[in-house]
Amino acid sequence: MMPTRCSMVAALSLAAAIGTAVAQSRAAEQELLVNPGFAAPGKQDLPDAWSLAMPAVKSACCRVRAVQGGLRVEAAGEPYSVGVVCQDLKNVRGGKAYAIQAACTAKDLPSPYRAVMVRVVWLRQGKPTEPSGSGMLVRGPTASGDRLAFYDVLAAPPEADGLRLSLEVKWPERGTVVWQRASVRECPAPPPRKVKIGTVYLKPSRTTPERNLELFCQQVDAAGQLKLDIVCLPEAITMIGTGRNAAECAEAIPGPSCQRLGEAARRNRIWVVAGLYERDAQRVYNTAVLLDRQGRLAGKYRKVHLSTTESPA
Repeated sequence: MMPTRCSMVAALSLAAAIGTAVAQSRAAEQELLVNPGFAAPGKQDLPDAWSLAMPAVKSACCRVRAVQGGLRVEAAGEPYSVGVVCQDLKNVRGGKAYAIQAACTAKDLPSPYRAVMVRVVWLRQGKPTEPSGSGMLVRGPTASGDRLAFYDVLAAPPEADGLRLSLEVKWPERGTVVWQRASVRECPAPPPRKVKIGTVYLKPSRTTPERNLELFCQQVDAAGQLKLDIVCLPEAITMIGTGRNAAECAEAIPGPSCQRLGEAARRNRIWVVAGLYERDAQRVYNTAVLLDRQGRLAGKYRKVHLSTTESPA
């Protein structure tokens, strides 16, 4: 049976639609960075399309140069130097999601998590979309031996028409970093995640550290009854209202308080943030701990900028 004109038109329309979908899929997979593997040579020891962001004090700039296999950053005799390379992209669509990746090898760094960062600054007509211009840090690094990897999916603000990808090395001391690859690709937006968060304001008085832990674990139980995903407790929860000082309440992390709070987190299947005083050898820190739904210590943060009641004014 010969195809009719209508069936032929329908087939052509379907083929065109499929072709458009394939083209859009390929466009979404297209690499937006120029020279993502740092292979093409450029000027002044830098790979093509990449530029060096000079710090305010030029003598504090790391030595940055293209080498076989990537882009090498080293301190060059100044242990607290900074080495930042970046590339501006103009073919960004506002409101779309972008997969950001970067990989490097790092050797002899005192702290890779402090020293190596990847940053995205969204642009509008070449200028940052936010007043501070500080942008967003890409999630990472995850470490596997000497190899560090960054990966994140970030949504461009509706007004953005470009972005600046910044690969940063700070305070490497005697260490070296070799960036091997970076990538920016448009991708499907991740599905929304609804998270229920709760905060607790509770200020016990005439109490003890043990009693405080009991009271705050009760608050975790209450948060569990509300089906929250995460509950944030105050800082210094074992010291509030006890009449004791930070040194007297300090303990190891993980330690007894983490264990007690972890039990509450586990039985309620909830994330918990809590402020504790941490003792590490002779030092005492005002530390926030993060406990996961299984009650395990997922991370901790030592407070940097102390208030006048915590440090000599």
